Amino acid sequence: AASTKKTARHSQDIQRRLTEVILQVRQFKSDQRLGVYGKARLHQAFEGRLTELGYPPALAHEVNRLILLQTP
Repeated sequence: AASTKKTARHSQDIQRRLTEVILQVRQFKSDQRLGVYGKARLHQAFEGRLTELGYPPALAHEVNRLILLQTP
C-alpha cells in the first residue's frame, strides 16, 4: 500500500512538472512570436538537450511530442 501511494505521488509529480513545462513553452512561443521554423528549431533543441542530460532518446522524443501537441 505504501509503495502504491509513493508511485501515485511520483506520477502526479511528473504530470505536474510536465504541465509546468508545457505552460512555459506555450508562453515562450507566444512571447517570442516564433514562426513555423522557429518552433521546429525550439523543439529540436529541446529534444536534443533532454538527450544530452541523459534521458533516453525515446523518452525525450515522447516528451517533446507531448509538448508539441499541446502548444500552438
